[in-house]
Amino acid sequence: MDFEEDLFQEVGSQFLNEYQIEFGLSDHLYSCDTFNEMIPPTNDTIYVRKSGEAIYNAMATADPDAVWVMQGWIFYFQVS
Repeated sequence: MDFEEDLFQEVGSQFLNEYQIEFGLSDHLYSCDTFNEMIPPTNDTIYVRKSGEAIYNAMATADPDAVWVMQGWIFYFQVS
């Protein structure tokens, strides 16, 4: 789902709520590797910033103590 979709925040936070119900209390750490092994559709920094804000806002809506954890691999990936 595109982060600019109207339902992105609702679906994202509800997913984490359901996750917490299914697996119990959270350690507040959430992994979400955006653009993992791919190139973003644009190199516009505003687009990348807005996607990050949308993802984190969905996390923080479900868990105000959310910490976004990312693999370092996405910063190393190179297209051949």
